[in-house]
This record gives sequence, structure tokens and C-alpha cells, in this order.
Amino acid sequence: MNQVNLIGRLVSEEFYERDYEKPNKKNGKLLKFKIATLRTPRTEFLEITVFDNVAEFIKNFGHKGELLEITGSLQNNVYKNKEDKTISKLEVVGKTVGFLTNKAKKEEEKSYEELEAEYQKDLTEFERDVLLTLVEDDEEWNDMTISNM
Repeated sequence: MNQVNLIGRLVSEEFYERDYEKPNKKNGKLLKFKIATLRTPRTEFLEITVFDNVAEFIKNFGHKGELLEITGSLQNNVYKNKEDKTISKLEVVGKTVGFLTNKAKKEEEKSYEELEAEYQKDLTEFERDVLLTLVEDDEEWNDMTISNM
């Protein structure tokens, strides 16, 4: 069995795409993109190749940072480069791709980020007020200490 299951985030919205002719003489579409998979101790960046409807789906609806689930297979691509050297490259060919983040979840994450920014702003203002109060209290303390001497 040759099956790969991956979960990762779409790295960018810049895709490599190419039209090609299928063996049945119909036109096809090839699309390559990268995902980032969390792997300890470092993130892995993997190139995924998809075709036809899946390619259109990713191109039209895929956005940077979205969490994707990819099921596919490994394929060994052997070719000759410009220097006539044989190159062998192991590729992930995606058969199905699904989005693990939905619109409501994205809005919730956005709202959370906005709330976090507001919280940080409020916290900064609070810290400033507390520091001013402490400085004022400290000045009063110094005045009291000096007058009691």
C-alpha cells in the first residue's frame, strides 16, 4: 500500500501551475504548493502536487495559513536536468485535500486576535496608570519620610 496522510498549513498563495494534455487527449491541470507540518524540533516544508479538480479547488479556495488535510501517495519522479544528469525526486501526490478550518473558526480566531490586541492595549494603559500611581505614592512616601526626620 502506498498512502500518505498529512496535516499542515498552506505556506503561501503562490502556486506552480501548468496545463498538460492527458493520455485521452483532454486538458488537465497540475498545481504544486507547499505545506508546513509541525514536527519537533523543527517544522517540515513539503511540496504537494495535485491535479485537475483538486488543483482548481486549492487555487480558488486555498489561503495562506489554512490548515489542510491531504491524502495521497508517494511517487518517484525521475528526469534528466539541463546538464544531462539523472535526477530522482520523491513527491507527494495529493488525491484528496480538505480544509480543517472553516469560516466560523477563522472569524473566531480573528476575533480572538482582536481581543488579545485590545487586552494588550488595556494592559499597557493599566500598567502605565499603576506606575504613575506608584511614582506618586513613592514621592508622597519620600515627602513623609523627609518631614519626619
